[in-house]
Amino acid sequence: MTDRILPREHGRVHDALVLRLINKHGMRPVRAHFAVRRVALDLTPNRDTPLVHAEIQELVRESIEHAGQFMTDFMRIVAPRLKAMSEAMAQAAAALRSAGLIAEDGSPARPDPSRPAWMSPYGPPARRRRH
Repeated sequence: MTDRILPREHGRVHDALVLRLINKHGMRPVRAHFAVRRVALDLTPNRDTPLVHAEIQELVRESIEHAGQFMTDFMRIVAPRLKAMSEAMAQAAAALRSAGLIAEDGSPARPDPSRPAWMSPYGPPARRRRH
């Protein structure tokens, strides 16, 4: 399980855990580093292993809280714009329906079969010349 949370290579998670162990628990940097590496490499647990696991859980919890807050802020900003866009699209669809360009279900309107070709705004279809 810790392999998914704490990669085997040195990275930001490793550094964050080492800093947490130093700042929150007063560990020396070398001891904090080796405690984190011991968990990352899934070596035999020692007295620091439960502390590292607790800090991993705390870091994950904080990350989830930050992500949730980000999504809340994002939706607060984006929701009014999405509502305005959907209203504009509904108005455009209503205008296309009233112009007879689309059917009620949104599919393209079929030409009126009772209308002759010469009544088309483009005129009748061109005749082919034979050589």
